[in-house]
Amino acid sequence: MAGHDGDEITPQQDRTLLMVLPIVLLVGLALTAGGVYLVRFHVELALNGVAAQGEVVGLEPGSSTGSSGRAAYFPVVTFRTPDGEQVTFRHRTGANPPAYQPGESVPVSYLPEDPHRALSAEGFMNLLLPGILVLVGPVLVVLSLRGMRGARRRLGR
Repeated sequence: MAGHDGDEITPQQDRTLLMVLPIVLLVGLALTAGGVYLVRFHVELALNGVAAQGEVVGLEPGSSTGSSGRAAYFPVVTFRTPDGEQVTFRHRTGANPPAYQPGESVPVSYLPEDPHRALSAEGFMNLLLPGILVLVGPVLVVLSLRGMRGARRRLGR
């Protein structure tokens, strides 16, 4: 990475890269795997999911915080399957202020063979997290592999 004076990467920096970049590689692989899992779940819901009407029965504070530093609230949703089974699940997306209020009606999609694998039907918003994961994960994988190759090449000189 020669360029301007002082822009050379030192052998110590390359050795540090060779210690850090495998961790970045693992993170990238994990993000990619998580994204693929979520995409697979959404495809399964799109192909085999059953629609139901759910109701928000509560709000559960979560440990994640937004940019405001305040705790996010995750809606707890309940719905009934056609055979009368009542299913309750925690919505996977939290917000502050809460996106839903107790008593509010929400559309739900679930897998008939496992109704506990349910999701509030929010269209595009449901695809946001899987989309980010399947975009960011592979980018981290490629960047870390290229970085490791470059560091090894420079150290081999």
